[in-house]
Amino acid sequence: MSIWPLVAKTIKNGCQFFNCHPFFLFKFFLSLIAVPLFLFPVNYVRAAETEVLISPSISSPITSPITSLVKVDPFAPLQFATPELSIRLIDEYQPEQNIAPEAWFDWEQKRLQLMAELGHWQAIVNQIDTYNETVFLKHKAWLSLFKARASLKISQPFKVRENLRKLLWSDTALTPEQIVTVRRLIIRSYLAENKAHDAQRAMLRYQQDYGVSGAQWRLLQARVLLATKRYAQAMRLLSKEKSKTLQAFKTLTRLRAGDVSATHVYTSAIDKASTKSPETDTNSRRQNWILAFIAAGIKKDTKAEIEALENVLVTGAADAEYDLINITADLLWDKYLQYATELGNRLHLLIGDDNAWFDSASDRFESDPVAARAVFAMLGLKATTENRRKVSLEQLALLRKKLDKQSLLIESV
Repeated sequence: MSIWPLVAKTIKNGCQFFNCHPFFLFKFFLSLIAVPLFLFPVNYVRAAETEVLISPSISSPITSPITSLVKVDPFAPLQFATPELSIRLIDEYQPEQNIAPEAWFDWEQKRLQLMAELGHWQAIVNQIDTYNETVFLKHKAWLSLFKARASLKISQPFKVRENLRKLLWSDTALTPEQIVTVRRLIIRSYLAENKAHDAQRAMLRYQQDYGVSGAQWRLLQARVLLATKRYAQAMRLLSKEKSKTLQAFKTLTRLRAGDVSATHVYTSAIDKASTKSPETDTNSRRQNWILAFIAAGIKKDTKAEIEALENVLVTGAADAEYDLINITADLLWDKYLQYATELGNRLHLLIGDDNAWFDSASDRFESDPVAARAVFAMLGLKATTENRRKVSLEQLALLRKKLDKQSLLIESV
């Protein structure tokens, strides 16, 4: 029986009594445990299923005064910490690589998983690239797959396929589950690169080898069918799905097939995305904002596209597994430029007349912030002077800050 629930309760009561942060009491508790460990020096080694303690001088397991009472959890210091704090704690508690390489890698895996929780995908790729050849070769399958997922998140589909093909053709032993993951990641990489027909061919080969099973696979298959405009097949595939995650996909399928109007889908998606309730989690709201963006594009309403995209980028995290389409910040900048051009044509503004454009955006700072953001974004990229570009980007940053605060208020409702 684990004593950690009792420890947690004791720490909580202690914090209320002493009016201090849980982390300091937890470190005090660990220091009490460390006293007998100091008196009976031992090292961690990995066992088949559980962590056991091995004496440096003997090759058989021994029982210490502590492990006879509790099963030692090496990650216990992270139990009450946020992901950001946990990463800092890893730097403190992680053993030296040259002393305990296996234990070091266990902590390194935990670091990468926490970075994924925070959405630090580029940092994950960079971190894995720092490992020496010995570490990478020993854990090649796990690291390659983790890096592939991160690369897909930061829109590097070609690199994903290149690295996964190297993994498949190497002498690294892969489990059947890892091979399935590789095949699915390759399909997703084609979708991320808008290579729908390549994704379809990869999907058909996958079906021949493994058949069809599981909600995640049906979701991936539906994305391929949508990308190749096989709307009827996608509707049949998703007809019996009740998962909240797949509802937006079902609506998108009906929209693409022409069974429902873009105006209706846009209005409904905005309503669902703007409402926080037990039935609409963060991912559901994100997918509905994406759905609103797609519907606005069909309506040819650039301003509505921008509003939806801005909300997508501040709601949840990008997820190549579940996002209806691949959303990036570059897409928002493209829409800013498109809307600024539309506005300039309506107002008869001349390219190069930066003052007129700037005055137009300033006049709309409060009354039409979407238009103001679009024009300031355009000037930030294309104004004729460096000072005008700088001031325009500063104005855009102010407007974005106000938008982020509004989004935070919506999230807290």
